[in-house]
Amino acid sequence: MQYSSEDFGLSLIPDDDSQFSKMLRHNFHHFVNLQNIIKQHGGIRNFEQCYFGQSYLMNGMTLDYCPEMYEKQSSLYNITKGKKRIIQVGINNGHSLLIMLLASKEATFDVFDIIQYGYTLPCIAYLNEYFSNRIFFHMGYPKFTLPHFIEITDKIVDLFLLSNIYIYLYSHIDIILKCALSKTNWQSHIVIDNYDYNEIKSICDNYEELHLITTFENISSDCLHPHKIFVHELSLDSMYL
Repeated sequence: MQYSSEDFGLSLIPDDDSQFSKMLRHNFHHFVNLQNIIKQHGGIRNFEQCYFGQSYLMNGMTLDYCPEMYEKQSSLYNITKGKKRIIQVGINNGHSLLIMLLASKEATFDVFDIIQYGYTLPCIAYLNEYFSNRIFFHMGYPKFTLPHFIEITDKIVDLFLLSNIYIYLYSHIDIILKCALSKTNWQSHIVIDNYDYNEIKSICDNYEELHLITTFENISSDCLHPHKIFVHELSLDSMYL
C-alpha cells in the first residue's frame, strides 16, 4: 500500500519562510518514496527492534517526518551549499543524503556503510536515479574501507559527515576522525551527528582539548539528537592512519 505525503507528516514541517523549509516541502515526495522503500523492505520491524533506526528526517520510532530535528536538518542543508566533494559515513535510509543533494547540485558523494538494513541499497539506488548518479557507495566496515579509500585518493573533501552512528561504530570513531582530518582542510567542515551520545561527545571533546578541531556550530539542546560542526585547528597533513 502506498501513502500520500500528508501520511508521512508534510504538515509538520515548520513554516519559517526559509529556503530549506520551502525546498523540503517542494521535494517531500522524495521523502515519501524513501519511506515506502523502507516499508517494502521490512523497515518497520527493524525500527521496533533497533533504536538506531533514527535519521535526519525521522526519529526511528515511526516513519513520519520529525520536526524536533528541524534545526539540524536546516543546519546540514545550509552547510552543504557550495560544497562539491562530500564523504559520509553511515547512510541508513539516505535522509541526510537527500538533504545534501537538494542543497548542492554539483556535489558528488562517497558514502560508506555496512548495509545493516535491507532498504539501504534500494534507497541509494532511488537517490542516484533522481539525482544524476552522484553517489558512489563503498560497502563494508568503515574502519577498513574508509582508510583504504583515503589512502588511494588525493582529493580534499569540502564536507565530512559522520551520521547514523551505530554501536559498531563507537570503537571506530577515532579512526574515522583521523581519516576526516587527513582529507579536509581549514576551509572544510566536519559534521558529527548524534552528539548527545556520551561516547561520541567524549572522543570529540578530547580532539578539541588536543587542539586538533574547534567548534564551528553548535545545535541547541532543544533539537532531538543534535549534530555538531567542527573545523580544523591545526594542519594534520602528516597524521599517520
